[in-house]
Amino acid sequence: MKESASKRPLLENSLLWFFIVFLVFSTHLLTSKYNTLYYDSHDYWKYAKTFVVDDKFSLLNFTDRLRGYVYPLLNYPLIFFFSEGDPEPSSKEMVAIKLLGALYASTIFAVVAPSLWMAVTRTNRLGWFRRLAFAAAGFFMWRDYFNFTLSDFPGLLAVMAAILAAYKLRNIPGAFLVGVLTAAAIYIRPVYVLSAPFLLLLVVQQQAVLRQKYLHARNYLALAAFAGGLVLVGLPQYLINKTNLGSNSVLVLADNEYYLVAGKPNLYLWQLNSGLKVQRYETNIGGDYPNAQVFFNDLAGQTMLNNEGVAELTSYADYFLFMLKRPVDAIALYGRHLFNGLDILYTTPYLAHVHAKALWLSFLNYTYFFSALLVLIFAKKNLRIDHWLILAALLLPCAACVPMVVECRFFLPLHLLLYAVACFGWPSHWQGQFKQLTRLQLTRLATSYAFFLLICFMLSSSTQATLQMATKIIQP
Repeated sequence: MKESASKRPLLENSLLWFFIVFLVFSTHLLTSKYNTLYYDSHDYWKYAKTFVVDDKFSLLNFTDRLRGYVYPLLNYPLIFFFSEGDPEPSSKEMVAIKLLGALYASTIFAVVAPSLWMAVTRTNRLGWFRRLAFAAAGFFMWRDYFNFTLSDFPGLLAVMAAILAAYKLRNIPGAFLVGVLTAAAIYIRPVYVLSAPFLLLLVVQQQAVLRQKYLHARNYLALAAFAGGLVLVGLPQYLINKTNLGSNSVLVLADNEYYLVAGKPNLYLWQLNSGLKVQRYETNIGGDYPNAQVFFNDLAGQTMLNNEGVAELTSYADYFLFMLKRPVDAIALYGRHLFNGLDILYTTPYLAHVHAKALWLSFLNYTYFFSALLVLIFAKKNLRIDHWLILAALLLPCAACVPMVVECRFFLPLHLLLYAVACFGWPSHWQGQFKQLTRLQLTRLATSYAFFLLICFMLSSSTQATLQMATKIIQP
């Protein structure tokens, strides 16, 4: 029998944790050194203002080719209530942005992620320490991302909420809501179009579990409702594309004149080419580095291109053939990119100090990942079909980013999944078993941990040594 929420200990109450996490994040954000918006975050704020022309609001006033309309629309209420009409955000607007960031953080780390874990694993409760460890990971690793209007966390929140709705609302309105949230995720972060088929299959699977059969009339109604949710959110983007951008596509066009391959706009192919030359990217706003763009070169990838005698690969077919001819080099390149996507060196997307020391942050990050690996390797696993669908929905967007120029925020679903495995998936009975380990077993565990840390620090230092205009090595 499931335990009612009212009978659970107070420290396991999601609402309490929401307020605790909101208080911690809002206190930090409101006292942080970031008091304006930069680059992409400034663009998203600016796009929220474009819905109003001549004092008239219309979604069709949105004209950007690279980004969808949904995230700027989510920011529009802040513009409506707090904007003072200046091109740069005022102090009042920045307070609103930071409080909204704290709201996103507390919703994700205190409510949606824990609730999703319990729904997926059929767990009735999560103890206070597990919740604390998970929220702490979010705070220590990502806290300064919430100072800015960036789409990464809102996009992931939409995907997580869609999965949660598929489990909690196994009915026609629930399927419609999953469709709405799926479409919202796609128009916030277009890469989540890769998640859509698996979220659809998850709806079908959950409806079938409820009725004990796949061929049921209401399952088809659920499919139609899911499609209706997609259409509802997708129609404005289609009209924007058709009216303003001369395209009949329902998807975000995600191209412009800055991302050209063979003279034609193609953002993803441009990213694939760039990913052969650069393995990691950060954005600088400080004075200790000469450029805003912080590139960590991929010397091995550049050598691959040089040996082929080409400057760029002009089609997807050329790219795949190029990598297939060099499977070992390709695996090594993708491995470097994947590690860089997981290797958090900064808590912010905009660096005030490129050469800031990151030892404690790296140590904490690697410790979470080592804990997750222990659970994945040694804990009992019983993966069902819905688990595989969820993994595909969360991880395929990450996989699509591996060949690109890597930023850690592109791998948010994988980060949060590993935090959840480490914090929520750690078996309760291990605590007693650890006390029974022999000295030899403890030595092996400690040695494995130390070796894992050593490998991670070596890989991280190897990447930092490729900093384009200087050398940055982690120092104690």
